[in-house]
Amino acid sequence: MFTKSFPPLLLLLLLAPMAGKAQSARVVTRVVTDTVPAWKTWRSNGLAMNYPGKWNLKEPVQGDTIVVFSWVPAGQPADAPEVQVVVLDAKDLPVTPPATGVASMDIHTSDKRNLRTVRDMNRDGVVVRIMEEMVSGEGRPYRLTYTAPKEMYGEYLYMAEAMMNSFTASGQR
Repeated sequence: MFTKSFPPLLLLLLLAPMAGKAQSARVVTRVVTDTVPAWKTWRSNGLAMNYPGKWNLKEPVQGDTIVVFSWVPAGQPADAPEVQVVVLDAKDLPVTPPATGVASMDIHTSDKRNLRTVRDMNRDGVVVRIMEEMVSGEGRPYRLTYTAPKEMYGEYLYMAEAMMNSFTASGQR
């Protein structure tokens, strides 16, 4: 009888310490609230876009620029290059910008957008990376532009793409 119950008993003795350890395991999650931006929604003339609440909002009334969202990252001097997302009325603009000062360019299409360009450009001695998308809303073209110093481009790309993806045009301007 002892030989028949020995293997299950041995198995139970081997698994018992593991079961105790599994029960004492803890999962610790730390949430840092200052890295989770509070989002706001800009609305004007049938256009809308979500943007991080800490970013600055400028609504110029001249030219083709509709709105500029900008951010100077913490620790940067006030005159440091800004991270920007800009919305332009593109009805009178060329499809692609002039290539002056362009270091490199990557053009591709996506399912949601008509055309996206990414290029590097020297602005006042600072290399910036610029991503532009042409979108159509209510039969009217708009150019959405994300600009950042090249070394910070990747850090803010997810936020810029979230902003650009939230852009809607539900009425005529």
